[in-house]
Amino acid sequence: MKKFSAHFHKKAKKWYIKHYFGSSYIGKKINKKGVLVRRYKQNYKFEYLDFEWNEIPRSIDEKDANQKTKNLINRRIDFLYNQEIETSKSNSEKLFFPWAYNFTETKTKTVNFKPVINHLLAFSTDKLVFKDINERFCHEFKTYLLEAPLSPRGILKTTTIKQYFDHFKHIIKVCFLENLIKDNYSKNINIKSNYTDLQEFMSIYEINTLIKSKTIYPSITNAFIFGCLTGLGENDLKELEWLDFELIEGDYFIKLNRNNEIYKLKISRMAMDFIGNPLKVRGKVFFKLKSTYYTNLKLREWLNSSSIFKELTFKSCKYTFAANYLLKSEGFAELAKNSSPSLGELTKILNHKQEYYTKKFVNRINLNRPIVYNQNL
Repeated sequence: MKKFSAHFHKKAKKWYIKHYFGSSYIGKKINKKGVLVRRYKQNYKFEYLDFEWNEIPRSIDEKDANQKTKNLINRRIDFLYNQEIETSKSNSEKLFFPWAYNFTETKTKTVNFKPVINHLLAFSTDKLVFKDINERFCHEFKTYLLEAPLSPRGILKTTTIKQYFDHFKHIIKVCFLENLIKDNYSKNINIKSNYTDLQEFMSIYEINTLIKSKTIYPSITNAFIFGCLTGLGENDLKELEWLDFELIEGDYFIKLNRNNEIYKLKISRMAMDFIGNPLKVRGKVFFKLKSTYYTNLKLREWLNSSSIFKELTFKSCKYTFAANYLLKSEGFAELAKNSSPSLGELTKILNHKQEYYTKKFVNRINLNRPIVYNQNL
């Protein structure tokens, strides 16, 4: 529900009512201490009032006029509060899911809320109305995510459960700000992640095994192996063209557009032996990569047929490259300057904005031994 407060503007010499709509999350930023913090934007508007007011009342009439103005302002605020309550009562009978799916399509661009709404639908019923949402409902949905986190793609990871519940909390907050429910019931309910799900990667032995294995989806599998050998992600592999390759002093490089600048990524001999000499024609190198879900499904089938049963997706390309680069595995050592892995160079290869993100990325990899890298390069 909106909050209302009265203030006097000294320059304009007018009273105004501040309508506060709460805060909205706008992203993350590294502060002066080097800590990544969340940023919020305060949402409000001003309603200026043309009421008589005497800043320094000198007579009884001026004091009476000021008192009448105060009474009018208080009545206006009471009216706004009552209006909010009436709107909330009428909205409480409306169905939740038509509003929720419309919210995902019209008001969100960077965050995908559909998965958590689908879980909500499985948890409750399509007849759910806003008045049925309360603190108990939020606690029960939290328990549902923790104890029955099933999806078409398998069991949800701890980090995914926390992300879904954070999305759920945002939806509840929006419902509250739009007067669809009486309170922000999920505000004080949290899922604490005591550990981070470590990401699996493939060893150089497993990569060599996959290179020799047969597949009925060569475009998907070849792109995956090439990504493991180069550090390119799924989007880069989809856009990669033959003319992006360049031969410089016996080594091949790929020209990549990174923040409107050309970055030349060095390719190992092992990667070039796998893909072969680049064609001198315009065209995509991997032209049959489809949706992420389809790609991961076929990738998992191929890995299982090769007796590799790790939890791997197309995102594992970057994790595999980073792990083998830092471990100085065969075929990766030549990419490290002075034979010493560089965090700064790895940041450039993985297209991270700052080394801070690369450190967090490396800490999520399930390595068996600590990595020592050169931070000065």
